[in-house]
Amino acid sequence: VGSVMCIRASYERIVVTTRLSSFILVTLSILSSYVLNNAKAQTSITTTVLNVLDFGAIGDGLVEDTEAIQNAIFQATNISSSSSSSDGDDKNPPIVILFPAQRNFLSGPLNITGNHITLQIDGNLTAITNETQGWEQKWPQILPLPSYGESRDMGLYLQYQSFVSMFNSSNIIIRGTGVIDGRGSWWWHTYRHNPSALKAGRPNLLRLVNCTHVEIMEVTLQDSPFWCLH
Repeated sequence: VGSVMCIRASYERIVVTTRLSSFILVTLSILSSYVLNNAKAQTSITTTVLNVLDFGAIGDGLVEDTEAIQNAIFQATNISSSSSSSDGDDKNPPIVILFPAQRNFLSGPLNITGNHITLQIDGNLTAITNETQGWEQKWPQILPLPSYGESRDMGLYLQYQSFVSMFNSSNIIIRGTGVIDGRGSWWWHTYRHNPSALKAGRPNLLRLVNCTHVEIMEVTLQDSPFWCLH
């Protein structure tokens, strides 16, 4: 009897072990399938890279690159608009506007109104100042934020447009190893010693209005003429 009971117990242990092994194998198979399918979905997303040099930018810190950079932004916006999903989700492929390293891109104010756009700042993006001919025409004066009622600078109503402005945009990333340089020293000096030369409040470095899902990382924000990130 003892031998029979021993054999029966051993048999039951074998059955339990076999069932447990089968469960583990099925679970591992399901997990492997999920990981593989998820990886395929990720690799199917194609990133579009728009190098500002391909749009005519020079990047020598002397020649103004505003038009070339803004054309790259327009192209990114058009691609974003044409590929937008009807349900407004965030599965669209990212569009990268690349500012290559070891370059200094001199620019007037820039506007971003598209979605799923990444500014990859690996070089320098540098604002124009009064040293650029016709700078006042290139630096628009805009209405203040409705909640402010004025520029909040020197009691002036209008404000010079921010160096980089984003309006009604979503899924925007600004990153890189480079610098966004507002060259604020001229603005600060004029504010202190010759304020009448400023026809509007000084500009912010970056301004976001009605934007969602915005990430700013690693890039250096430097020498804003007025408030930095607003």
